[in-house]
Amino acid sequence: MQPITKVSITDKVVEAIKEYIITGNYSSGDKLPSENGLSQQLQVGRSTIREALRILQAMGYVDIQHGRGAFVAQPHDITASIAKNWFSVNNYKIADIMEVRLAVEQMMAKLCATNMTDNELASLMEIHENFVEAIHTGQINQIIMYDEYFHAGIAKGSHNPLFMTINAQISDALRSYRAHSYSIPENRVHAVKPHQDIIQALIKHDPMEASKAMEAHILVALEDMSMLAQE
Repeated sequence: MQPITKVSITDKVVEAIKEYIITGNYSSGDKLPSENGLSQQLQVGRSTIREALRILQAMGYVDIQHGRGAFVAQPHDITASIAKNWFSVNNYKIADIMEVRLAVEQMMAKLCATNMTDNELASLMEIHENFVEAIHTGQINQIIMYDEYFHAGIAKGSHNPLFMTINAQISDALRSYRAHSYSIPENRVHAVKPHQDIIQALIKHDPMEASKAMEAHILVALEDMSMLAQE
């Protein structure tokens, strides 16, 4: 593998490891180098390696076994049929997480509308632009990352450390959900306007509008999930 030198570090690491798996340098069942080993090979921090491996696990390329390390899964892209089957099996478990998300993220958005700084808002808008660009180019790993970054930005803008911690836990729990949901092209598009509505409410510093926009966003996601589970 070649050292990673560009700015979008996590995305580059995801692509580097994914390419190494696809081209046959690793076979299904092979153990990947340790986080420290990958960190040295790619010349990035261990936290970046850890985040990239979690995304690759959500995409079905890596199986992370706690205490043993990361192993190569059977390489495959998540097709529409695979995504629909995944939702039919995992619908109830994800629905429980989404119920918590519905309550927590509405409050996060409400606080964010009041507490977010101009710099934080500008950063959130840039994340959304990158999210939209990733949708246009069909880069699933980038879509997953920027969607996570968007909601993490709102948690940060709430200026409540507990919400930041809870949001990180929710993101970990929903990473496979995001990978499978965004493998359906129309689901990607369904997230764009809700994100824009949330941003507009934050620009106006309107707590109630921000809360309602977040509620609408998550309800759309629940509707998409329900439809996939029924097909």
